[in-house]
Amino acid sequence: MRKVLYLGGFELPDKNAAAHRVKGVGKILSLQDVGVFYSGIYKDEMSNLENQIKYPKSGVDWVKYLCSSTQWIEIIEEIEPSIVILYNFPAISSKNIIRYCKKNNIKVLGDITEWYTAEGNIIFRCIKGFDVWLRMKVINYRYDGLITISKYLTDYYTEKIRTFEIPPVNSLANYTYKNLDKQQECLKLVYSGNPGKSKDYLRIIIDSLYDLKDNCFIYTIIGQTKESFLQFNPEYTHMLSELGEKVVFLGRIEHKQALDLISINDFSLFVRDNNRTVMAGFPTKLTEAISLGIPVITNLHSNVADFLIDGTNSIVIKSLTKDGVSEALRRVMEMDRLEIENIKKSIDRTQFCPERYLDTLNVEEVMKC
Repeated sequence: MRKVLYLGGFELPDKNAAAHRVKGVGKILSLQDVGVFYSGIYKDEMSNLENQIKYPKSGVDWVKYLCSSTQWIEIIEEIEPSIVILYNFPAISSKNIIRYCKKNNIKVLGDITEWYTAEGNIIFRCIKGFDVWLRMKVINYRYDGLITISKYLTDYYTEKIRTFEIPPVNSLANYTYKNLDKQQECLKLVYSGNPGKSKDYLRIIIDSLYDLKDNCFIYTIIGQTKESFLQFNPEYTHMLSELGEKVVFLGRIEHKQALDLISINDFSLFVRDNNRTVMAGFPTKLTEAISLGIPVITNLHSNVADFLIDGTNSIVIKSLTKDGVSEALRRVMEMDRLEIENIKKSIDRTQFCPERYLDTLNVEEVMKC
C-alpha cells in the first residue's frame, strides 16, 4: 500500500479550518487504498497524537519554524511515504523538504489554499511578506504538482505545473440532525467562521438586518463574541442594542456543536469582497452548509459561481452593498415555510463529497507528475 504524508500548520482533529481541509483531501486519497498520515501542530502543552510539532511561541521558535526542516524530515524518514504533501508551508522549509524528497524519489505536492497579504507590525509584515512572495512566486513551481483550492490559483499556476483543483470537501452529506419545526415563523440565519477584522463583511449584513428589523428573524453568529465585534466596530453598539435578540453572538464553540447549529437554520448568510485573498481561497462555510442541506445567501466571490444556482441551493446577492444584501434578504423574508423547505430539498448534498473528486485527484496521475 502506498503511503501519503501530509505536513503543515493544521491542528488535528478539527481545531482549525486547515485540519478540515487536509482531512478532506486525505479522504479522497484513502478511498484509493492509500494510507494517509498527518503531521501538524499542537498549541497545548502536550499532544495525544504522534508526529505533531509544537506551535511556535517565541521569536526564536518562529525563526526555527520558518527556516528549519529538520523535525519534518525526521518524520518523513520514519513514515517512508511515496508522496509528501505540504500544506501552505513556509518557503524556506518547503525548499529544503522539496530537495530532500526529490533526492529520495518521493513525490512532493503543495496544497495551496491561500494568498494572504501580510498584516501586523512592520517587522512581522516584512518577514511574512517575503515568505509569502517567495512561496507563491518561486517555491510553488518547484513541487511535482499543486493541489489548488480555487480556480484563481489553478489559473495562476496551471501553465507551468500540474494542478489538481479540489475545493474544501467533507463527508457531511449523511450527517443527521434534528429537523426544524416546520411551523416556526421566524427566519433563522447563521454565520459560522472567524471574520477577524475584514475577511467577512459582517458590518454590511448587520446594516441590512437593521433596516429590516421589523421582520421576524434570528441571525446567529458562531465564531465571534459580541465584545470582540464591538472592539473593532464600536459604532455598532446602538444598532446591536436595537436589534436585541435578533442578532446572537455565540463565540467559538466545538466544531460538532457548530454543525448542529448550522443544520437547524434556514440559510447560511455571509458575504466577502473579491480581493486577492478571497479570490485565492474558497469558503469552507459554503461547502459545509451545502453538505448539511442548508442553502447559502452570499455574493459571488472566488469561483463559488461554479457551484451555486440561485433559487436552488442559494440566494445570490447581486452587489456587495447594503442595498444588494437587503434585496436578497427581502427575497427570503417574503418566502413562506414551504418555499424554504423546497429549496432545502432541492440541494445536492453530495456536491462536495470526497467521492466526487476521485478522478480529479487520482493517485496514479499524481505518481506521473
